[in-house]
Amino acid sequence: MTKTSFHSNALMRSHGRHHLKRPHIFGLLRQGLQGPLVTVVAGAGYGKTQAVYAFLRSNDIITTWIQLSERDNLVSRFWENYTHTVSLYNENLAAKLADVGFPETETQYDRWLSVLEDEATPTKKYVLVLDDFHLIHNPDLLAFIERIVHLRFRKAITNRTTVLISRTTPDINTVMLASKGLLLEINEDDLRFTKEEILDYFRMMEVKPSQDGFVNICRDTGGWAFAVNLIALSLKHAPTREDLAISAMKLNIFKLIETEIFFKISEELRGFLIRLSLIEHLPYELTKRLAGDAPHFVEEVSEISSFIRYDAYMNAFRIHHLFLDYLTQKQDTLSEEEMRETCRTAARWFEENDRRIDAIAYYEKAGDYHAIVRIAYMFPQIIPMDTARFTLSLIEKGLEELFRENPIAHCLYVRLLMSAGKFGEALAMMQKTIEDFEKLPVSKFNCRVLAGAYNNLGFAQMMLYSMRAEPDLWRSFEKADRYFTLGAPFGAYSVIGPVTNVSLGSYACRAGGAERGEMERYIDNLDRLTPYVTHSMNGCIQGLNFLARAELAYFRCELKEAEKFAYQALYKAQEGLQREIESRAVFYLLRIDLQTGDYAKIQQRLRHFEMMTESAEYPLNPAVYDLLTSWYYAQLGQSSHVADWLKGGFENKVRPSVMLDFDIQVRMRCHWADQRYHELLAFLESCETGGTLLMMRLEFKILEAICLYQIREKTAALRALSRAYELAHPNSFDMPFIEYGNKMRTLSRAAMRTEDCDIPLEWLMRINKKSATYAKKLAFVASEYRKSNHLGDEVQLSLREVEILTDLYHGLSRSEIAVNRRLSINTVKSVLQIIYAKLGAENNMDVIRIALDMKLIG
Repeated sequence: MTKTSFHSNALMRSHGRHHLKRPHIFGLLRQGLQGPLVTVVAGAGYGKTQAVYAFLRSNDIITTWIQLSERDNLVSRFWENYTHTVSLYNENLAAKLADVGFPETETQYDRWLSVLEDEATPTKKYVLVLDDFHLIHNPDLLAFIERIVHLRFRKAITNRTTVLISRTTPDINTVMLASKGLLLEINEDDLRFTKEEILDYFRMMEVKPSQDGFVNICRDTGGWAFAVNLIALSLKHAPTREDLAISAMKLNIFKLIETEIFFKISEELRGFLIRLSLIEHLPYELTKRLAGDAPHFVEEVSEISSFIRYDAYMNAFRIHHLFLDYLTQKQDTLSEEEMRETCRTAARWFEENDRRIDAIAYYEKAGDYHAIVRIAYMFPQIIPMDTARFTLSLIEKGLEELFRENPIAHCLYVRLLMSAGKFGEALAMMQKTIEDFEKLPVSKFNCRVLAGAYNNLGFAQMMLYSMRAEPDLWRSFEKADRYFTLGAPFGAYSVIGPVTNVSLGSYACRAGGAERGEMERYIDNLDRLTPYVTHSMNGCIQGLNFLARAELAYFRCELKEAEKFAYQALYKAQEGLQREIESRAVFYLLRIDLQTGDYAKIQQRLRHFEMMTESAEYPLNPAVYDLLTSWYYAQLGQSSHVADWLKGGFENKVRPSVMLDFDIQVRMRCHWADQRYHELLAFLESCETGGTLLMMRLEFKILEAICLYQIREKTAALRALSRAYELAHPNSFDMPFIEYGNKMRTLSRAAMRTEDCDIPLEWLMRINKKSATYAKKLAFVASEYRKSNHLGDEVQLSLREVEILTDLYHGLSRSEIAVNRRLSINTVKSVLQIIYAKLGAENNMDVIRIALDMKLIG
């Protein structure tokens, strides 16, 4: 169940022999694991962790045990901690969870849950233990844990239990669980050792107090596990002096630790233990490395295993809180160099094992700010806000040195500021850097700083283009490339890492205005700036200009032009290893194939996506794969093949307009395909205009019009359609309407029949005709998909649904069906809506045609 090959069997045995079986506690835990949540709440020294650990080790339970610390309030660190622990029993699952990232949004939460369920075995029991939960106060993390413990209500998951070990009552809402008897609370009284358990423990420790002494020990310790253990250790050295052991315990716990533990080990081992107290988390391999030339230290800790024990679930050593507090007070006996070297060793180990947050934290303690920059430079292109703020706090003391010696530090600092939401400060920093360094002589260092500053400025201007169009957007990138070239004679260097791969949002065209020519001006800027960025940033954004041209041509229904530019984008992106641009180019080719009904080519596109995800060197992000394929399946009406994480609701909080992303676009498409009109309308209203990008605002208005019409609010629907026409007409954007097929055909026909509709009839007729044609092509592709996947019998209709559908086929009206089947008219309407949804039909003619094709009637 866990990886134990790292250490000797002797070590396992030495730490395993102190696992006392406690029938009462074990019974409570066995009962609690039938439900979703167990809380174990007691002060220090009550044996909370030991009791839970001993129980789980004695049962066949897959356990993810996370030892929490104050630093875990940084969600990036918590997620590294979580995935590392999962990797100890399932490396494949850990890799997938690392790709998902901490679920800050509904989308990420659904992806996390989907990944978890895909890897789970229904017959197995899974337990998540969060130890020292009282240290967690981050609201986002608390909300996530709260959702975990309520999984049973959302997904009917009964084989997962969360155990929270804490010194204080967990700060999450457990009222619903408690009211339904699904919460087990274990407290201090439950954890106290009974007389029988104290006696069993003394036997296990091979000590035998007198009868009177035993009575006094039980009375004076009150069953407090830590005190019982200390007395047992004391009695091993002075078997007949129970009175002295009890008096020492009462006098001073720390003094007893010192006399009975600390002074009974070698001076060298004492120093080693104090050094260990500098590190919050002690993986087995790191502990061995810290031991250095004295590997026997790792074995010797077994002699005090009640206070430092090996945890097989975590493959790490754990120091008891009270003993750790004692060791912490001794840290001033270490030299400054000893402390720095210990932290430096830990930092290197965490870096080697991809624990980046821990690595930069210990590099800061070691005073190595350049190492922090090296690691942070390889953070994802979009750095989580809390990670950015944490990193900024670490390098603050070393900024002067970094800016003087490390050219990368200037670029990274701006990235961190922008990711931390400090846009104004970041822009001011870029401008000041440019102003200061352009006054200096040409050198490799100065040129690298200026190249990075101008590239950062250019990307900031690109991101803000829809709100503040920069007419000469390319100039910043031209200057960046000029300084990159100027610095080359002083020694070649290459930009590497995530910054060389562009992350696309919903659209390649980031223009915000609807005026004719606005899109072309943005793309002209892309044409001019792409060669500069590609040269100075090692292939970054290669192919983006062609992708933008393909996008523009596609939305104007210029399919041949769109196909030509999409292929150019594809080949250029492959040259520059730009996976998102490549995948989006293939995505537009797939949409073109849907227009022509070419099922064979569509299959090629889907295989292309799969090959990209399987690439060993540069794989496509699994989330991007889900988005691209889910859009396609939603369009075909195959909702069962849409990724589970895209089927949930929208985010509770509306993100800033510049951050509306591709996942929102695809999620809207999935809601539309599932006819979740009210939910979709609520989201559209919460986003007001749909952001600053023209194409996103247009899609929002089209969806609003369709949803309103489907819920029979015709006037409001035509008003929204009119607004969509105003946004689309200057640029001749017809395709965003056409891709809604039968829904747009129905809506445009209603508009054509409305006398006071202010949309030109000629345009409505064109959209109506092309939407109908597209719907037929889509139906053909859907039919081919069902045939090739043997899905002819996939749709299951109930007996009542078949009866009503048969009556409809025979020409009966809704009211006649109601009389014939002795149902209310509302029931008939409701059943017909269910049939429409199952078959992806728009009206009675559609539903009969599809049912006949699928041999459901006739």
